[in-house]
Amino acid sequence: MRLIMIITAVSVSAIGSYHAQYRCDELLFTINNDTRTYQDYPLCQTGLPTDVVAVKAMLGGPNTTIETAGAALRTGFGMSLWLALAIHAIGVEVYVSICIMS
Repeated sequence: MRLIMIITAVSVSAIGSYHAQYRCDELLFTINNDTRTYQDYPLCQTGLPTDVVAVKAMLGGPNTTIETAGAALRTGFGMSLWLALAIHAIGVEVYVSICIMS
């Protein structure tokens, strides 16, 4: 699953138009710098800690920050989970069918 997530994060970053949702309290914990958090995401300063902001998904490059890398990994999490599950299920079926035949 991790390999699939990394491939997806690189692909999403190359496309450049994906965003992920973060709650303001998640951003404050992740960035650990109130000044930069409020400067980059002004809604977090004026709103509630549970307000949601969009964070650009970007992994690699000069403008990558901890929250943009996390957003890139977050965008492909569900898809990579299902794909890894399908690969393992198919692999088990192939293995069992080979064992039965021999």
